[in-house]
Amino acid sequence: MKLPISFEEVSYFKNEYRGDLIVTKGVLYYLHIEQVKRERLEFDENSVPKPMRFSAEEVGNARFWLKFKFDAKYDNHDFRVNLIHRKLINKLLKEGGFIK
Repeated sequence: MKLPISFEEVSYFKNEYRGDLIVTKGVLYYLHIEQVKRERLEFDENSVPKPMRFSAEEVGNARFWLKFKFDAKYDNHDFRVNLIHRKLINKLLKEGGFIK
């Protein structure tokens, strides 16, 4: 497979949100699609995830096992991808410059 590539139904923030993770060479994008409601949570307008962009340079302490976790923009981020895609996303994250 070649970059860019999009992975659908990727969960974010302790499985509270679902969206698309797009991997390109040097830049990751996450587009929030829906909020998963496991319990009743109150969010104000400013706390709902907005589309996110992370360049390879700002991604630090990246690791991938069952989740893709990294530190960036004064926060830590974790994305859970479908286990079926585990080998593919690992390969593409390396190709994109996000993990070694």
